[in-house]
Amino acid sequence: MKYNFFFYFIMLSILISCNINQQKSATTNLNQTPQNEIKFEWQSFELDGTKYEHGAMFLPVYLDSIHKKFKMQFDLGLNVSGIYENPLNTIIAKHPYLKDRIKIGKDYEVVKTNTKIGSYTSSVDSLFIFKNYGEKKSYDELSKIGSIGANELEQKILIIDFKKTTLKILKDSVELDKTNYDFVPLKYKYGKIFIPLSINGKTYNYIYDTGASITPITTIDKNFFNEVNMSSTKIDTVKLNSWGKLATFTKSSIKVPVQLGNISIDPKNKSIFFTEEQKIIETLNQIGVKGLIGNDFFINNSIVVDLINNRFGINKK
Repeated sequence: MKYNFFFYFIMLSILISCNINQQKSATTNLNQTPQNEIKFEWQSFELDGTKYEHGAMFLPVYLDSIHKKFKMQFDLGLNVSGIYENPLNTIIAKHPYLKDRIKIGKDYEVVKTNTKIGSYTSSVDSLFIFKNYGEKKSYDELSKIGSIGANELEQKILIIDFKKTTLKILKDSVELDKTNYDFVPLKYKYGKIFIPLSINGKTYNYIYDTGASITPITTIDKNFFNEVNMSSTKIDTVKLNSWGKLATFTKSSIKVPVQLGNISIDPKNKSIFFTEEQKIIETLNQIGVKGLIGNDFFINNSIVVDLINNRFGINKK
């Protein structure tokens, strides 16, 4: 894998993510969970006078032979899972054997390590090293060390229950109770999850990105933005973090019915964000989409991302 290809997808995942240094831990117990169920933790943050409760999803992780619980952001905007270089250096100082597991390619580096996500054993045996990134803290203080990307889910099924703040990763569709969900087809390419979003009878392919937690829908399509908010609702201008810099977004309430296939999504209390930031436009245009769907769009639902049968499900009401 070429490093420039890899870095391009890192940038997408940070499209509307919160600044990791501004995050505040939500009060969530990560220790008491049923077998095969992973409890995730929301990280809230405050920006430009607004507090966002669902800033980012963090999962408990354990590296091979290291008896310390770390956290990684669950970020499907990334096509690969990775560890941040600064925390990795701190971990290596405590556990020198990891240095021998670093493999250097032409324009990338990986560290070979087995990872457990809660009680789930990851099938990914290497973590890409995100250069010059992450917290510089002592080993005892160290917590956030990397991100879990979409390659963790290849040929698997993800179930997220946002109300219970839990998720499961299944290796067989037999384990999924299909009667609880309505499904639409999804496309998985470039390490991205594309789902069909329909407004007023028109269908658009948008990316589902767990790294874009705080925005239900984000678009670079002005006509789409006007159609969804009917051009008559209150318009706000907000600043959000994009690749470490504040970017300007226009925000409005969603005022028309939203469909995923035949599934109706209640637009009540949901917003759409529009931006003309050139870097964001260039990134999304390269992939061939006009926007992202974030976690806030499904915050009162349970969802299924089925990469065995290429379908996306929402729990039946």
